[in-house]
Amino acid sequence: MAMDMHKTPKGLNTGLPTHASKPLEVLFAKVGRGQRKGGVEQGPEHLWHGGVEADLRNANLLSDAGITVSDHEIGLLPALAMLADEVERSLSRDRRVLTLGGDHSIALSTIEGVLRTYPEARILYVDAHGDINTPETSPSGNLHGMPLAAHLGLFSQRDVPGIGFVGARLRPNQLAFIGVRDLDQSEVLAIDDRSIPYYSADDVREFGMRAVVRKALSDIDPEGRHPIHISFDVDSVDPEVAPATGVPVPGGLTIADLDELADFVSKTRRLVALDLAEVNPALAASQADVDRTIQVVANFAAACLA
Repeated sequence: MAMDMHKTPKGLNTGLPTHASKPLEVLFAKVGRGQRKGGVEQGPEHLWHGGVEADLRNANLLSDAGITVSDHEIGLLPALAMLADEVERSLSRDRRVLTLGGDHSIALSTIEGVLRTYPEARILYVDAHGDINTPETSPSGNLHGMPLAAHLGLFSQRDVPGIGFVGARLRPNQLAFIGVRDLDQSEVLAIDDRSIPYYSADDVREFGMRAVVRKALSDIDPEGRHPIHISFDVDSVDPEVAPATGVPVPGGLTIADLDELADFVSKTRRLVALDLAEVNPALAASQADVDRTIQVVANFAAACLA
């Protein structure tokens, strides 16, 4: 999407109610069956013990945290339905939610829980991929590539039995992509047909992350007043920086990009939910690659929530 850099869009609105002071709850979503590569269900434990817990404690963000472990052994869709309820329950208690995945099928649950609580929330989907395929258009048939299609009503329980828990509809003008660079043709059509704003990693390199996230939020929330949910897939980051993931795509975001994204969003004081998805320790070439990936994600999370 071409960016009009002559505008000065809104992004920060300090006169509005803040979510930044709300206590944080952490959900472990040990979900791996939304795709076919083993190990991603280990992501939550590795993230937590590898840096997320320490970074959040150092930022004084865990003083009133509740931690819930989602059972991934009960079947994928029942687990995702339970996770949606957990997200909704946490938010309805006036908390913020950090969900540690697991594959990105968790976005079926997290976005659902957010929209049940905040129907006008805005979603920043930070991912190399569009995740807007349907069962008919998906080349792989993997559910982790379909969350946004489900939320936009492009398929239903008739197509995927058990998906009926997704009921709080997402409108196209509530969603923006950042970091995309590997879209199927059907996804390009789905995004263009609905005029969903999307900004590629190339856009970030050309204009800078601060300009991109400011424009993205202006596109979907021009008054700067609605709660924000970031659904973050680690494959949005360049695999040279964060290699421990299942579908790496070259040319991704840098650590500096993540720092700017986190800084901008945290200063809005409107972040209510953050997902961290697709860290797969089993696919890394070395423990050093696992450690490097986890530290990048942990630092990003703490900066977003600070």
